[in-house]
Amino acid sequence: MPPSQIPSLSHAQLRALQERTREQPDAVVHEATALLATAQQAGDRRATVAVMTALGTGLLLTGEHARASETFSEALALASGDPQSEARVLSSRLALFVRLGDTSAVEHDTERLTVTLGALDDPNEKTAAFNMLAGVAFRQGQPSEAGRWLDQARRCALESNDMIGATLAATNAAIVHIELGHYGAAFTALREALRYSDSPQTADVVQAQHVLLYSRLGQFERTLSVIDQHLERRGQTLPAVTRQIFLTNRADTLVWLGRPAEAAEVVERHGLHLHPGQRLAAEAMDTLGRVYSLLARTDEARDLLQRSVDGFTAAGGPQDTVRPLTNLAELELAFDPSLSLSMTRQVLELLGDDPPQEQLARILRLQARAHAASGDYRLAYEVSEQHRALQEDLDRQQEQRRLEVAFAELEHERIEATARIQREALRDAREEVAELYAHLEARVEERTRELQLANEELRAFSRSVSHYLRTPMQLIVGYAALLEQVPAEPRTRYAYAIIESTERMAEVLDGLLTYATRGGVPVDFQDVDLAQTVELAWLDQGLAPPVAELDMLALPPVRGDPAALRVAFGNLLHNAVKFTRGRPRPQVQVRADRGPGVVVVEVRDNGVGFDPSDATRLFGAFARLPTVTRFEGLGLGLADVWRIVIAHGGHVRAEGRPGEGATFFVTLPAAVDATGRA
Repeated sequence: MPPSQIPSLSHAQLRALQERTREQPDAVVHEATALLATAQQAGDRRATVAVMTALGTGLLLTGEHARASETFSEALALASGDPQSEARVLSSRLALFVRLGDTSAVEHDTERLTVTLGALDDPNEKTAAFNMLAGVAFRQGQPSEAGRWLDQARRCALESNDMIGATLAATNAAIVHIELGHYGAAFTALREALRYSDSPQTADVVQAQHVLLYSRLGQFERTLSVIDQHLERRGQTLPAVTRQIFLTNRADTLVWLGRPAEAAEVVERHGLHLHPGQRLAAEAMDTLGRVYSLLARTDEARDLLQRSVDGFTAAGGPQDTVRPLTNLAELELAFDPSLSLSMTRQVLELLGDDPPQEQLARILRLQARAHAASGDYRLAYEVSEQHRALQEDLDRQQEQRRLEVAFAELEHERIEATARIQREALRDAREEVAELYAHLEARVEERTRELQLANEELRAFSRSVSHYLRTPMQLIVGYAALLEQVPAEPRTRYAYAIIESTERMAEVLDGLLTYATRGGVPVDFQDVDLAQTVELAWLDQGLAPPVAELDMLALPPVRGDPAALRVAFGNLLHNAVKFTRGRPRPQVQVRADRGPGVVVVEVRDNGVGFDPSDATRLFGAFARLPTVTRFEGLGLGLADVWRIVIAHGGHVRAEGRPGEGATFFVTLPAAVDATGRA
């Protein structure tokens, strides 16, 4: 049949074929092999590349790594000049590095995929490429770069409603967190993945990472529970490769739980160590070898562990030989300590300069025992001490990680419980809210009465202050008037000073009385010249240089009650002057900054300061700090400042340090300009 008459494969067919590779890799390999001939006969280069990509992925998942590598290379050569096809092949071929550590083409593939990524018009394929680039970055020891790719994968997946891609992004984020030791964040990421998961294949991935998380935490009962529940839930629908992984993890977990006979039964009954895929078989042989070692089947254990090392090496993963080689070193410890020691040194070389602490601890323990068995007790003691210190640190870290996960679980349960209450008990919740509201109203009424009584007491206090001070003030004015009649020029000048001071005192007291009569609420709001107000408040102190120096920068107008603000800043300036007394160069600075609709005024001094922990106590009535009892005062000034500023709808706070002065920050409404804006 001529190529023009052979029907071409549709994009939907090719897409479905690629999606089934994870779930049914064996079937995809068989189907893709047949479709490849059809695509080649039709002369459809793009379809041929797509089929070869699916075939390569299927071969990789079934353990035929060499054939997978060859297939990807052929597909990439055929895709040359077609950025979209290139990106698809590169994204799939990078799995050789992520899964096997095959570095032969990783640098070229990563760089080329980054360039051709924009050619992918299918958002699902783009999400898969982002996830793969994240895996490469993580495998290369670049967790931050991996996180950046995963963020892009998650956004792309959610924008296109690709729940599989979003699940994989969240699951991969959990893997990154686990490897970094951020176990609480890993648990949260896995719960996020469960929300996105809408297919059995993504559920497999999520539960596999739950197994990893709980086993890393040493919570093996929970690990076994997750495995058994997932195996039961998926039943015979679980892909063969995925079932192999879960069963191998089950055997591992049984070993940690001290049940080696059951672990051996799992491996032997399912023939896990006989799997055609080198890597999967090597993992199962390592597990079974350790089990036989515990069951004193030494020769069989030695053979299986050595075959596991050889299998991992042949599969292109020398780093993966660390575990079976360590198990082999532990086995040989009782027979040939020097051989065991040699193997542990080989493991350390494989681990490199920055080995995982858990693996290093196990190696140190084996080396200490090997040195002791060889009679080198001094070296055995030194290595044992290194192991002890490292293990203590690891135990502390493990406990901290368990607490992190426990808190994350509690938070997740809290969120779920809240959602359940909202869904299932909305009516009861409304009744409770109504009851709480009624209780709140009663409490508000009670607090209102208390505040009214407090305000009445305050007004009575203010009236008493005004009443008792007015009479002596009038006497001062009378005596000053008599003094004025004395012809001596100095006395006249002093008399005018006395009169001016007492008149200013009268203005302040009248303002205080008016303010108190209003119940503490400044109802006469207007634009206030803040600079003039501060100047008047400074004059109210009756100071003359060199007692204190005022440095007042430009102050914008504010909105408020002029008399009340004069009292407030008078108290702040009075405090500043009082607590700078005795300093070499007493200074007080007033400055302001404008914010959105507000003015923040700073009153700063270089006085004795205060302990930062006392900052909130300063504004209480009659509050006197122990460190400043040598200064006069009743502790009412700052309480008035707080009351006045709060009544203006503002805020006041203080900062200071002993011996370094104090700064008070007063936030007030800004004045309204000609356009009506604050």
